[in-house]
Amino acid sequence: MINYVEMFNNIKTCKDLISISENPEYNALEFQKQNSNWDYSSSVYTYLGNIAGDWNYQIPDSDDRIGYCSALPAEYDYQSKYDYLHGYDKHDTDELCKKIISLLGFDYEYLANVNVQPPNVVRSLHYDDMITFMKHFKHLHDHPFDKKFRQPVHKFELKRVFVALEDWQDGWMFQMGTDQWAGWKKGDVIDFHWREQPHSTGNASYSSRPLLKISGFSNISYFGQMDL
Repeated sequence: MINYVEMFNNIKTCKDLISISENPEYNALEFQKQNSNWDYSSSVYTYLGNIAGDWNYQIPDSDDRIGYCSALPAEYDYQSKYDYLHGYDKHDTDELCKKIISLLGFDYEYLANVNVQPPNVVRSLHYDDMITFMKHFKHLHDHPFDKKFRQPVHKFELKRVFVALEDWQDGWMFQMGTDQWAGWKKGDVIDFHWREQPHSTGNASYSSRPLLKISGFSNISYFGQMDL
């Protein structure tokens, strides 16, 4: 078994973490499991508020997706055993989503897409690592990596925010640690406590579930309600 704890402890810069992830034998789930000390009594997300207004998100056709959540090469065998190879469709942000992103104060160092999970699809147990974010912003590659906060050294916290684009429906599942995010209203915004947290999602309904996912440096906090 690969000693991912030793690998993690030897990371100095963001580029070091990126290099680990580019190894064909890299298993993201095992890497995060071996380096996670998640406290199951801790809070899994912070509710920030609601974006109100007369707006509606239209889910694009699946042919228009920009990608989908899939398995890494080293994970393929066990993921395919359980048919966990889809996860959700990724769609680019439309003008509505861009307005929401701007309203929330994300302006430069952020990535965003809409996660559309069709019925009868599961995103298997995993841990977020923000490697895709760090890969995208090349100026961060040589930044020191803060192992405690799992992010590039920065004056702001690296956030992952979810915005509900429709009211919650029966059958839409978002498991976080021992908790669930459910019952949301269109426009609800949460600050997802992604560091070291095991989580998964599933759709046992008859409708596709859209969530706007924004990852970026931010000092966003509770705002209550804002009109779009």
